[in-house]
Amino acid sequence: MLACATASQKQCFRLAGQAALLLRSSGTRFFNGLTNGRKYFCMNPKLRKEHGRWRPCSRAVVVLTMLAAGSRYVQAEDRDYHFDGRISQAVLENYLSRAITMDGVCAASPAAPYATPFKEDLRMIRNTAAKFIIYAAYTWDAAEDDEAHFALARKRAEQIHAVDPEIILQAAVFETAYSSKSPETARRVEAGFSGTGVEDIPVPDWVFKEFGVEPQPRTFDYEAMLYQSGRGRNHWMPGASIPDMSRPETKMWFFYRAKRYIDAGYESIHFGQPMIMDENDPDHRHWREIVGRIRNYGRKHARRRYVLCDGHVGAGVRFGMRFGDGEQFLWDFYAMVLRPKRTEEPLEAVLELGHLDSLYGRVPGGIHPCGWRCEHIPHYSEFDNCVAGLTTDPKYAAIMTWGADESTWFANQPEVYRNRWLHYAWQWLWRHDAAGYLAMPGRRPAWVPVLKPRLRGYMANMSSAACPNGFSQEETIKAIWSDPRFQDNSAREISEPKPAAKHAQQDIPGPLIGYWSCDQIDGSAGRYVLRDASGAEFHGRLIDELTPELLEALYLVHGAMNDKPARQRGQKMLREICETPRVDLVPGRKDRALRFTGQAYVELPGDPRLSPPVFTLALWLKTESLEQTFLPIQKFQWMKTGFYLKHHRVDGKFYAEVFDGSGRRHYAATSLSPKRWTHLALTADGRNLTLYINGQEAGTSPTGPIVANDRPLWIGKACSGVSVDEIRLYNRALSRAELRELMEEVE
Repeated sequence: MLACATASQKQCFRLAGQAALLLRSSGTRFFNGLTNGRKYFCMNPKLRKEHGRWRPCSRAVVVLTMLAAGSRYVQAEDRDYHFDGRISQAVLENYLSRAITMDGVCAASPAAPYATPFKEDLRMIRNTAAKFIIYAAYTWDAAEDDEAHFALARKRAEQIHAVDPEIILQAAVFETAYSSKSPETARRVEAGFSGTGVEDIPVPDWVFKEFGVEPQPRTFDYEAMLYQSGRGRNHWMPGASIPDMSRPETKMWFFYRAKRYIDAGYESIHFGQPMIMDENDPDHRHWREIVGRIRNYGRKHARRRYVLCDGHVGAGVRFGMRFGDGEQFLWDFYAMVLRPKRTEEPLEAVLELGHLDSLYGRVPGGIHPCGWRCEHIPHYSEFDNCVAGLTTDPKYAAIMTWGADESTWFANQPEVYRNRWLHYAWQWLWRHDAAGYLAMPGRRPAWVPVLKPRLRGYMANMSSAACPNGFSQEETIKAIWSDPRFQDNSAREISEPKPAAKHAQQDIPGPLIGYWSCDQIDGSAGRYVLRDASGAEFHGRLIDELTPELLEALYLVHGAMNDKPARQRGQKMLREICETPRVDLVPGRKDRALRFTGQAYVELPGDPRLSPPVFTLALWLKTESLEQTFLPIQKFQWMKTGFYLKHHRVDGKFYAEVFDGSGRRHYAATSLSPKRWTHLALTADGRNLTLYINGQEAGTSPTGPIVANDRPLWIGKACSGVSVDEIRLYNRALSRAELRELMEEVE
């Protein structure tokens, strides 16, 4: 028969024979025949009615389908996406390697700012062969009509699964609680936001029964979800707070939403930033309870009897909410943002091992919730969105990419750079992180152009009549995912990290960690450097400050969607900025001092030894005005670790603040006098934080040992008209007498 067949028919017969052999050897297991990246399935009507689980087609159907498909199977992607009741590491990583963020593609509240028709998004999902849809459904606030929200989420999930039943849809139950009845809600409504809240949603009887409580006719209780200490109240906006997972009402709310999404066909639940809901739960007992309840429900009712659970996890304190001596993972995988680091090229950025709280090369190993042991927990990194437009707020400065969140930064790049950067980021992760993957940007909030936005959302769709505002990364994503080099996740060759810098290899011989006299800025090496005279070689380099004016000029010249007059205006602004002095050397308290103009600051390396558990920070400071907020010294990760000095314009106080690693902030406050040199000293001895002004104690606060971090130490960031001199850092708390000696040495 094969002798008279065409080449195409011969291929079909060969494939049919292979199919028969595989089917005989695999019994009732799924058969991995693929066409355009999709398996063929049929539904058992009974299971569809009860649980919506998928069953394999009959052997005859598979063989006939393969015969009809012909030679298309030759180039099909043979990857395993099967799981039932549990998921293997290989299958999980296959899914994460085809993950794409598509915010609210099925349902969202508030309404997602995208104009693409659902059919167009469905087309892109099919074209790219995406397998894991991140944030497909969610409510950040409280939906105006919760029943309509879940009905739409179910309808669109069914439409996506009709295209590809293997796709995992992720829903999100975020770290928010919105109120319709709190005293602060009126201010939220006045600002133009929704006034709905959890109090508008009835508690179903099945929620009460799940928690062993007698059913009662009531709605969810906003106040009963919050930290009783007041922590996190109105954190997001008036009447919108951080819930406390140790409170029963919060667990009932999270179970309610997760169950509704599972019933609608979602097989993954994302929990936002679980750590900020975990402050009253040091051993994660309450999180383990609620995740356990959700997984138990999923084992009976999910499409494939398993629900993936995850949250955003940054490298740092209490990394990843593990338990059982740190061996057992709570989450199925970790999710984190990319944290691109800006380069010296305008608006360009790169990924870097160890940068801020990124996960690259840092994730631990242990035991997965499905029981298998891994050397590194699988994880993805996505483009972050957290602020609107540009910001120079010191609170966000470290995590911004050229003054914008990652989604807005990326969307404002030219199309060629966006495509090139996706190729770069994918390959960088493939080489540097054994279990890390890039979550492709499908739909993300973004301001474009960032200065006067015409769009409030980024869409990867190809620009077309159906999607005129598409940013055209769809074919790039498809090309990366179909590249033969990146099909076998187990075949990655990880590059060894570069050796640590010289100063990180040596012990500091004495208590003096660093001494910066500020007498000169050394430019002999082609880069302006503030020298460390302590011998530890913690030299700082001068970095251009991302002022609002500089950011505006850079985005006008180099950003996307700007016309010629806008670019010319930006070029003129850049010339004027370049003519402004970056820092001044002025008469100091001893010899000369550094005066910051707001155009540049000094950055010291991100070495943990610059934030020891006990320390003294001493310096001379002079400010020309108290009508500004400034941070002359800072080395911290917000609400986590480190320390900073800050003058607050609103209350006129000068603060010394530290974080003890548990999310608690400790501070001492005093007042400064303008236009005169003041000696400041901050000591932390493991029990108390003390602030000294001119050798006299000005404030104190109880605290424990400070937790080290690898954030850079910044001097003079966001400071204008502020001068510093004789900066010293010690790895012990100096006495008052020793501080007086430091002052007298200068005098």
